Amino acid sequence: MKKILLVMYRKLLSETLNNELSANSEFILRTEANYKSAPTAADVFLPDIVLLEIPETGENVFDECLSLANEIKAKRPSCRIMLLCPEGNALTRKATIKAVQRGMVNDFVYYDTSLKYLASKLEAL
Repeated sequence: MKKILLVMYRKLLSETLNNELSANSEFILRTEANYKSAPTAADVFLPDIVLLEIPETGENVFDECLSLANEIKAKRPSCRIMLLCPEGNALTRKATIKAVQRGMVNDFVYYDTSLKYLASKLEAL
């Protein structure tokens, strides 16, 4: 079983993902809505994967998410990081692809991804 930490502002999204993905016996999920608390949540929960939502609004949100990913990876090098990326923001899309190419994160999916596709990507990590 893979332990997955969902780091997301959107409560509706995190609850939906938690409910739907928990139905898959491959996953144990926890949610953290406070991004500043995510490294501590990762220390306590010891996830195999962190699914990190990049918020659509706010200043420097992408850089803050990468910084958070780096902090988690520094403490838990074996933890895989997947970004949940807004497809409507060209700059964020390009930066996300570069982050994967540079090995800063392991993978990403867009917000409009299907649950089945997301589950298959998480299983593959």
